[in-house]
Amino acid sequence: AFTGQHAEWITELEKENRVVLIPSPVPRVIAAEEAGLYSAAENYEFPVPSLSFMDREGDAWTEEEAITRIIRRFARYNSPFDRNELIGRYPFSGTKLEKILSKLSSDGTIVYSDQYKKYFHAAIYDRAARLTLNMAVDEIKARDPAELTYLLYERQIAVKAAAAEEQLYEAVARLEGLYLPADVWESIVFPARINGYSPGLLDKLCSSGRIVWRVKPDEGKNQFRLAWFRAESIAFESEENSESLNLSEKEKNIYTLLKKRGSAFTHVLTSLSGMPAGELLDILKELVLKGLIVNDSFAPLRFFLNEEAYKALNTMQKARKIAAMVSGMEMGRWEPAYPPKPLSMQEFIRRCGLRYGMLSKEITVLEDSPYTWPEVYEKLKQMEYSGEMRRGYFFTGISGIQFMLPDVLNKMDEKKPDYLVLNASDPAQPCGRIVPHSEQELPFTCVPGTAVVFFRGRPVMLLERYGEKISFSSDIDRLSEPVQEFKKAFQAKKIWPDRKRVAVKYWPEDPEQKEKLKSVLAAAGFIPEIDKMVLWRTV
Repeated sequence: AFTGQHAEWITELEKENRVVLIPSPVPRVIAAEEAGLYSAAENYEFPVPSLSFMDREGDAWTEEEAITRIIRRFARYNSPFDRNELIGRYPFSGTKLEKILSKLSSDGTIVYSDQYKKYFHAAIYDRAARLTLNMAVDEIKARDPAELTYLLYERQIAVKAAAAEEQLYEAVARLEGLYLPADVWESIVFPARINGYSPGLLDKLCSSGRIVWRVKPDEGKNQFRLAWFRAESIAFESEENSESLNLSEKEKNIYTLLKKRGSAFTHVLTSLSGMPAGELLDILKELVLKGLIVNDSFAPLRFFLNEEAYKALNTMQKARKIAAMVSGMEMGRWEPAYPPKPLSMQEFIRRCGLRYGMLSKEITVLEDSPYTWPEVYEKLKQMEYSGEMRRGYFFTGISGIQFMLPDVLNKMDEKKPDYLVLNASDPAQPCGRIVPHSEQELPFTCVPGTAVVFFRGRPVMLLERYGEKISFSSDIDRLSEPVQEFKKAFQAKKIWPDRKRVAVKYWPEDPEQKEKLKSVLAAAGFIPEIDKMVLWRTV
């Protein structure tokens, strides 16, 4: 209710028919010329004599138009607000109100904030968001790039599932669509993430139909790249025109046969094609390398990857190997390689968020992004305004602006383990991939033969050439600790699972450092031999 001078002014305006009073749900005063608008919106009849000077026939508002206009104006001057505030002020409720709020949200007039559980007028929300975000960016303190090691470890390696098969499925989900050299998956990636990993575990999950592999076409004869996908990420409905493919006559025959049948075991293809088993396997390999066919087991890929070992066999051994490949049911069924579903920009960003917890220009390059960094950047800015991303300079050593998932940023200060041991080629290892080696005291090449021991996110020990050479940081206090951490990882088959031993042959030039390292290795169980010290795997 108006009091004092305000009440006097309202009374005077009422006498002049310049304002009118609406008594419920709460008393409100409106300009007389808007009586038609409010009459349509609230189904309220104003006294005709008091408004006799107005042309009431010109106020042709529908109820929905009138309510929409009133809510739009209310939002402009009363943001933020919720439904209860509207219901308390106006006689609007039910499905009609929900419909109009939804319409105003979809056309961008108002924005609903999940954080505050309120509606905002879009212009006001945008200004507030920009101010808040700029303040938040200023408050963020850039962290040492060492902390990125922990972030990637938590996102990619610290799987939560208890059963080994579910650990493997979770690892595939987190690394979905990431093309790596085919042999890296079983020699580096999966052993680091799955307790007691074995090839049979992968074959079992493949045969269940939950995961599938795809080869990057035309990558090379032996060092081809391969990615894993969940079954729901494959476009099984797509069609490939074999006429446009560069195939030999025999390759085309086998590919057409699989397209017609859908899937077939190797021995079935041998029978249907009439080809010798060895020749058929060569053709299947060529079709795999061209990205045209796959198998619901990983066993054939292991055979193709070990071609050098196959060539070293004698004639009888080769025949037995071929026979096992053709007749073994564990070798799986061949089928056309339907392509992965193309990613929208939102889906690409979500995949990177799951994998890294953040996005930067370096990460989009690492991911072979289907979108340019400027395109991704514009989308990330929109996600920032809606609260889905945080923008800032989170880690030094990485060029340009970075975006991080809000829940990741909130967990950055949680307690972390002191030591981590990773293969230098592991996708969770950031040095030389996301963070330049110039930031490290111990630079190294990201090759499978190098293992890295991290202390609080920084490399403090390198084992290169599969352990033949050990280097360590000059300021490390207790050399025995990183040696013991490596030993645990090696014995658990987290590092170099196919090797039976590590033999250190090359030593620091400094005599004192050499004796210090030898003493620590001996204490850790390395056995001295003529020209080296050897750690044997006990498992």
